[in-house]
Amino acid sequence: MPAWIDGGAEPRTVADAAFETSRLFSMRTRNSAAYKGVHALLMKDGCQDWLKRVEIDMAPFFSHAIDIHHVFPRKWCDDRSIEATRRDSIVNKTPLSYDTNRTIGGRAPSSYIATVEERTGLTEVELAELLKEHKIDLQRLREDDFDTFFEERTVALARLIAQAMGKEVVDDHVSPSEADEEYEGAVVGLDEEAEEASYGVSDDDDQHGVTNGRG
Repeated sequence: MPAWIDGGAEPRTVADAAFETSRLFSMRTRNSAAYKGVHALLMKDGCQDWLKRVEIDMAPFFSHAIDIHHVFPRKWCDDRSIEATRRDSIVNKTPLSYDTNRTIGGRAPSSYIATVEERTGLTEVELAELLKEHKIDLQRLREDDFDTFFEERTVALARLIAQAMGKEVVDDHVSPSEADEEYEGAVVGLDEEAEEASYGVSDDDDQHGVTNGRG
């Protein structure tokens, strides 16, 4: 690595590196460097918090308690028997502030996105652009269309990774259920509930849309 930085040859580990689409389905906790890497790419790409509308860089990351939260909340998914493999995949998560996460709670996307729209005063076009920074289609949230959302965001995140790596992502045609066998969070480290507890909130703490009055 030092030699590469000084203008030498690219390390073999970099040249031979490959990323398979199914890897997105098994990335569920921040124990993984790849999990952190995907969200670093989203933040580098200029995504903003949905309510505070500040670009998430180092300062807002700490001052607004930015963490990784579900787009389609866990409770909403459980009520509709959406398998944990997709529910907790990085595909269904994005960087958001503590306060925004509290506002979302366990509500349907169509419900909480209306609250975001009302509190920010964004137009339809502006809101769509805000979500586009997170690789999310506004219409999928308005329609509570998890299946289409999941498919489209899988493709969008794969493209983001391909751009960063400078090579195409390999579509290995492995389904989320098949990737379940590789669930890294079940083997090592803290589970997701414990991780969210480190901030004192999960995305289901506010099931009825009652915020904590902050922000």
